[in-house]
Amino acid sequence: MPIIYRYADKKDIKEINNLFIELVLTVNKKMIKEGIEPYKELEKGLDDNYWNEFFTKEDRKILVAEDNGNVIGFLSLCINKEYKYLYLDDYCINEKYRGKGIGSKLMDMAVDYAKKNKINNIGTHVESANHEAREFYKKKGFKLYKEEGYRLLINKSLMNFTLAEAIEYSKEGRTEEWVQEFLRNKEEQYANPNFVLADGLLLEERFYYGPIEVKLDDITTMRVEKDLKGAELESYNRRVDRMSSDFNGTNFPPLILEYRDNKLYLTDGSHRYSTLKRKDVDKYYAIIWGNKNLENDIHKKYAIIKTRR
Repeated sequence: MPIIYRYADKKDIKEINNLFIELVLTVNKKMIKEGIEPYKELEKGLDDNYWNEFFTKEDRKILVAEDNGNVIGFLSLCINKEYKYLYLDDYCINEKYRGKGIGSKLMDMAVDYAKKNKINNIGTHVESANHEAREFYKKKGFKLYKEEGYRLLINKSLMNFTLAEAIEYSKEGRTEEWVQEFLRNKEEQYANPNFVLADGLLLEERFYYGPIEVKLDDITTMRVEKDLKGAELESYNRRVDRMSSDFNGTNFPPLILEYRDNKLYLTDGSHRYSTLKRKDVDKYYAIIWGNKNLENDIHKKYAIIKTRR
């Protein structure tokens, strides 16, 4: 019979706890080998009160893999609503079933669960001594976020930061969320993190419009090639050269513009802007932010009838 993947229910607690013990014993051996104090207090498992929370709280779930009526793998999940990420709590596949793609399938289910709940990031801890687990997470796209002694906090963004994605978020009224994630992302190949702008946008209420097409000549730039010199200019040009070879017409994320005093100011996207100009593109998509009158002002400026936050 094929492996069955599903959400756990209370009758699975005993088997889940046995797998948890297997997980602890496996990790403890690796920690001892590297001179790290093991989790001795967890070697007898956790009580039912702990596991019952996954069946009584809306922000917690357990995914299980079942073979012939036996639970042979599980992944417990917790949603952190404050920071909007999904935390992978405990994760174990029975030793006899490892290397068969079961862990990957449970991970795929966790990703689907996150997206269904409009969660953009997944995070977890992994022990530094658990090299097999670290390699597994690396292959799944997780990156080191922070070292916490012998534990590593790792995470993965579920966003791709494309124009198409920005449009989808806009349709759902989540433009501000997309902008914040984009500006703070360290992996986006067409943009650097812009924490200053991301933090600044949160200082007061902002309003967002777009993505909409904007003429590049209508944009007031703050800092592009003409303001750079020497090594800084060379570095800037090298990146624009790489981006120019990648550009296919719509694969860049939208520019981020501020609307103020009847003008559009480029606040994020200098490299993208320079690349578009070099490619003789006369207009491209942008997300515009401003005050509470933004929507009416943009309507007047561009004669737009249909709105989109």
